[in-house]
Amino acid sequence: MTPQEIKAQCRALADLVGPQAELTVWIDEGRHRPEQSGRTIGMSLYPNGITGRSEGTLYAYADTWEEAFANMRIQWDARAASFHKAKIRAMALKIIEITQDWEVCSEARLRAFFDPGEIEQLGPLALEQANRMAANGPFTIEPSPAGNRRDGDTDEEGR
Repeated sequence: MTPQEIKAQCRALADLVGPQAELTVWIDEGRHRPEQSGRTIGMSLYPNGITGRSEGTLYAYADTWEEAFANMRIQWDARAASFHKAKIRAMALKIIEITQDWEVCSEARLRAFFDPGEIEQLGPLALEQANRMAANGPFTIEPSPAGNRRDGDTDEEGR
């Protein structure tokens, strides 16, 4: 694989995992990482970002790039359901907490804890769970005012 192909594979895998995911790859001479068992290529997948919670970090080791990506994909596929379930539950609890404190859960307040991509992707599922978990619903995520969004969208573009 060329460096550009490796980069494209890294991006595709990180995009599959979620907006905060980061993937690092390295080539190792094998002297300092006994867990690598002499394999040349190593990968780390950080579903919550490299500075996020590290308990969900996945590692894969291989002798070829194809094998390394396949090993990491197998690990992610085994972990994806529990990762998303935990993320949805955390977002649901945060929606309930914000609503209790502020009478409404605004997207801006939720963005203090979750990436805009996560809110877009998992927000509807988190709302469903929040409504099942707490009696003071129905819960909603109120859109941010125009021009106040971290992702640069003003909600008025193209109108």
